[in-house]
Amino acid sequence: MKAILIILLLVVFYQDYKTQLVSWYLFPLIAFVFGVNFYMEINQNIIYYIYVVAFNFSVIVLILLILFLYSKLKMKMSFINTTFGIGDVLILFAVGLGFPSYTFLLLLSLSMLFAIGCYFAFKKKYSYQTVPLAGYMSLFFALLLFMDYMPFFPNLFAY
Repeated sequence: MKAILIILLLVVFYQDYKTQLVSWYLFPLIAFVFGVNFYMEINQNIIYYIYVVAFNFSVIVLILLILFLYSKLKMKMSFINTTFGIGDVLILFAVGLGFPSYTFLLLLSLSMLFAIGCYFAFKKKYSYQTVPLAGYMSLFFALLLFMDYMPFFPNLFAY
């Protein structure tokens, strides 16, 4: 499962970095594989899974609401496809299906820092003005899931 997820995430990274257009069907596939992988990792505990996903999605909706209000009120710009892409929204919800809440909050923060760092590191070589957030987040999670295969790496799915 993780190998398939890593490949899908790397495809999103490649597409977003090269053209800033990601094939729409990749996001439901990634969400599905993230969800199934997490569900299997927690020994098919459906009550815990629903609770975690509800909490993660609530956090994502809160973040998006704050960004929407900031975009509309402060920046005076439309939200989707101007300040935040639809792919960025979809990757957030896909990742929200994949980890326990405390791990999700930590990894979401780290993935944003990773994206900012990558953007500034590669800004001169990148032909677009906007940040390929979905791509950089996908690269972060692909690397993280690859590291999860290492025996010394902590369990991402412990609850």
